[in-house]
This record gives sequence, C-alpha cells and structure tokens, in this order.
Amino acid sequence: MSDVVFWALVVLVILAAQATERPRPAAARAGQPGEPEPLLGAGSETVARFVIAAAGVLMAVVGLLSVAGAMAPTSSGVDRNHELAGGALQLTAGLACLALFYFDTERIPGFRRLRRRAPISWLAIVLFFQSLAINLAPASGQSTVATTVQPSSQPTAESLMLGAVPFLAIGVASVGPSVRRSVREAAERLGFWPLRIIPWWVIGIVAGLVLIPVGDWVATQLSNLTSVQCLQQQVQVQHAIAGTARTTLEQIGVAAAAGVCEETLFRGALQPRFGIFLSSALWASYHLQYTCNGLPSASNLYILLLGFVFGALRKWGGLWPAILAHTVYDGVILLNLF
Repeated sequence: MSDVVFWALVVLVILAAQATERPRPAAARAGQPGEPEPLLGAGSETVARFVIAAAGVLMAVVGLLSVAGAMAPTSSGVDRNHELAGGALQLTAGLACLALFYFDTERIPGFRRLRRRAPISWLAIVLFFQSLAINLAPASGQSTVATTVQPSSQPTAESLMLGAVPFLAIGVASVGPSVRRSVREAAERLGFWPLRIIPWWVIGIVAGLVLIPVGDWVATQLSNLTSVQCLQQQVQVQHAIAGTARTTLEQIGVAAAAGVCEETLFRGALQPRFGIFLSSALWASYHLQYTCNGLPSASNLYILLLGFVFGALRKWGGLWPAILAHTVYDGVILLNLF
C-alpha cells in the first residue's frame, strides 16, 4: 500500500507541474478570450520552479550529509563504502540539477529539447537525476539482486505486472492529458497516434523476433567481460524472473506489461525530450537485478543497446513498433520459445 501511495503522489506532483503552465491552444476551452490561464492560477509557475529548485538543493544537502556520515570514524567496512558512494551520487545529482536550472539546457546535449524554464522540464530533470542516483548506488543493486534470487521473495507474475504500472502512469501524466494537452494531443506526444499499422507494426514484431538470436550473440560476446561469479548470479536472476510455475497467459501478461508500460515512459514520454541515449541509459539503470556487486554489469550494457533499438523504432515508426518489439522479445524468452 505504501508503494501505491508513493507512486500516486509522484503522479499528482507531475500533473500539478503541468497545471502551472498555460494549456496548449487545442486543450483550452472553446470560446475562452485571450490566452487561457494555468489551471492552478497565475503565478503558480514561479512557485513551482521555486519548489522544484528547493528539491534540488535538498538532494545535494542529503548527499553531502551522507558523505559526511560515511567519513565519520565510527563508519567502517562495506557499509561505509556503500554509504559514501550513495552519498556522492546523491550530491552529484543535486548539483547537476541546480546547474541545469541556473545555466539552462539549451546548449547541453541530451537536454536541449526540454522546454526552457518550464516547471515540468525542471521536475523531469530532478526525477531523472534522482532516479540515476538511487539506481546506481551499490546498495540498491545488491538489495534488488538478493530479493530477486531469494526463493521466498522471487517475483511473481502479478508482482512483475503491477511493478510496471507506475511507469505507465508517470509516462501518461508527464504529457498532461486534460491538464495542459487534449487527450488526442497527449496520444500524439507519446507516439500512440497516429497509428502506422503497415509497415511499422510488422517491422516492430519482426525486430522483436530478430533481436533474440542477434541479442543472444551480443550477450555471449559481452559475457567475456563478466566474471564467473557474476555470470552465475545472472543465470539465477534470469531463472527467477522467468519463473517456474507460471501459465502461458501469465508470461504473456508479464511481457505485455513490460512492453506497454516501460515503453510509454522511456520511449514515449522521455525520449523526445532527453534523446535516445539518456532515456535508454535511465531505462537500463532500472534493471537493478542485473547489476553485479552493486555495480552495472555487461548485462546492463546489453540492455542499454536494446534501448537504442527500441528508441530507433520509436523515432521512425512511433511508439507502437517499440512496444511490439519489446513485448515480442520478452514474450519469446519468457515462454522459452528460443
């Protein structure tokens, strides 16, 4: 329940950031004279920027305190190193946010498409760097791996499907449907519309199938960069995620949930603003179960490369080909058809 409340609050914050800006013309009420006011009223945009900037300062302060705590004489061993790394990442994330707020993003690769001084853009920057700081912290990776391979806490089909829902909710909320955009405009912004069934849906399905043997070869090459211990751990993780007693329908549901929910956020909402590389890097960072000793592994690099392929499909064919490729790829592997 606490996770549901947390993600619901994140979605509400995102919608509130959208509501501080003037609606786009097509989303404004018909017959309204002049430029429509933000849903939260005039002046709310300035307040929103102040609050988001304060969040960036808080991130930096928390990171600094964590680093200071790790440097204390009473701290020692592995826990100290983890706390130091996590604190340094948090501090760096906060400072990066503040730097982007101050110097703006127009001249910085990967951030140029963000709308200048828009609260939703500032919030996207905060969430982007905060997510990276948490996901790249060694303690996060080790905890996720331990939970995944532990027989008593291995992921079920239900937990995997429900775990993907926040990505869908955040992706949809981030484009402001019925807040700053009309529903149709939101669908166009995410890439759901217009439909390009022929040839792009076919290309997406074929890409998902082709990626399996090609990806297997790439993964084999990357395994040469991985220690035996990490390879054994990753085999355990893959078996845990694939499950042993799931029905065919459950496996299809897991694949479809990952394809629809993850692609909506990372390729639909984020890629048009952050570009293929940064959106794929963030997506790869969320696959914490494939880290090794808490650090990104060759498997995370492989997932990053997959992100580039899905990103290319999104760029040229819209969101549906990326969703289909992702779903087919995951489905074939989960159903053990390859």
